[in-house]
Amino acid sequence: MKIPPIQRQQAINAYSQNRVQSATSTPGVGMKPDSIEISPEGTAFSETFREVMKTMQELPEREKTRHETAAQNVRAGTYDVPSDRIVGAMLRGLRIDREV
Repeated sequence: MKIPPIQRQQAINAYSQNRVQSATSTPGVGMKPDSIEISPEGTAFSETFREVMKTMQELPEREKTRHETAAQNVRAGTYDVPSDRIVGAMLRGLRIDREV
């Protein structure tokens, strides 16, 4: 698609005019300030994540290596947990839920 020289110049002028207006306008006038609102779930996740990171930093080197290897395997899709361990953990969770 070819833009005729007259339309091209009009587009350049309009862009330049908008750019100058943006650069010279008073910040905040006619504009909403940026804001962010974090949900309670997001806040809880952030706090939990910080606690986990702190705990990881406090682990002995041997444990760090073991956890890092597990994390790499998870990312690579090669982490394997025997199904009997998964079922056992699920059953333990059910027992705890019943007690509470």
